[in-house]
Amino acid sequence: MFILKIVRWIVGVITISVEGAFPERFLNIASCEGLKLWDVRRNGAQGFFACARAGDFKRIKNVARRASCRVRIRKKTGLRFIMFRHRKRKAFMVSAAAFFVLVCFMSTLLWGVELECGDFTDRAALLSDLSDAGLRAGVSRARLDIPRIRNIILTEHDEIAWIGINIKGTRAYVKAEPRTLPPELADKSEACNIVSDFDAVIESIEVYEGQTAVSRGEAVTRGQMLVSGVIDLGEGGFQFVHSEAEIYGRVWIDVHESVPLYGMKRVYTGESLTKRAVKTAGVKINLFLNSSIPYDKYDKIIQESVIKIGAFELPATLLTARIREYREETYPLSQNEAKNTLKLKCFLKLRTLYPEAAVMGRNIEFTKTADSYIMDAEYECVMPIAVSIKVMRDEISEE
Repeated sequence: MFILKIVRWIVGVITISVEGAFPERFLNIASCEGLKLWDVRRNGAQGFFACARAGDFKRIKNVARRASCRVRIRKKTGLRFIMFRHRKRKAFMVSAAAFFVLVCFMSTLLWGVELECGDFTDRAALLSDLSDAGLRAGVSRARLDIPRIRNIILTEHDEIAWIGINIKGTRAYVKAEPRTLPPELADKSEACNIVSDFDAVIESIEVYEGQTAVSRGEAVTRGQMLVSGVIDLGEGGFQFVHSEAEIYGRVWIDVHESVPLYGMKRVYTGESLTKRAVKTAGVKINLFLNSSIPYDKYDKIIQESVIKIGAFELPATLLTARIREYREETYPLSQNEAKNTLKLKCFLKLRTLYPEAAVMGRNIEFTKTADSYIMDAEYECVMPIAVSIKVMRDEISEE
């Protein structure tokens, strides 16, 4: 549809009004004659508006005469009418023709690559590999071998399971999906015990292989045997197995955090400025003369948008930088603010250290010193406590 609009604009489009006793007859005859009319809309009880190609106007007048209707041109749009109005201005005509040819040529090139991927891969490395494979700004869209580029990326990046490359206008949109790797299988040929990694109270225990050494509700210390990989067969000796179990314990974890008595905040002065630049083919062209920023402390937010003429995307992007001045001020931190901040910091620290811990309760001690607020938090958590250690067969044999 967009290409059709461009072609019609080049050859010229006229908007006509048709009036008569039987405007429907005009439409029937025009259809039989093969005339192309679009955007037909009623104009009163005995007329309508329509759009047609400029070159068909003579045929339209013949159809109007046969249908006993009156036809008028209401509007003329298109390249041929612009050139006709400026036909005596040779410099303008040559520049317009050169600009049109340049835009047509540049629209055949690729001018941007947008990558959508998660944190599972190195974004910069992936963009570099795409560029090396041929997907980069400035290459001809017709010469892009998308299947070959996909195969190269999938070969060089084992973490990527699927990659899609879509070309829309002068930009390429790339989306990568991660590969789900199978879990590493434990070496079950090696005998091992399961011991506790924490001082805890056994909350639940489910043994799949090995001999249970503790029961639910029992208090254990760090390093204590939970499941033995050595099974005593009596006079038959010992059997060595690779112990497997799922054991959860109730653990008490201490977290310590502190914040100063005074916080720091940004206060915007109201002073700001905006700078713009155009980026095309990897080249940045500033639309300002003075590149210095007259502020000591400032925020800078850059927005990037594709330059369009109607629905047509130009091979360039507009960069808009909004710069806002601010000053830093200290303010006394209230106890409520300090408590809320410390609670969040303690909880995030717990989550970072033990992501699998389910918090069942907590005890908090909040104190204030001469220069800071301090929080000591004790979290009661239910979490996995089992860890495997290798069985030393020589020591068992000696015993």
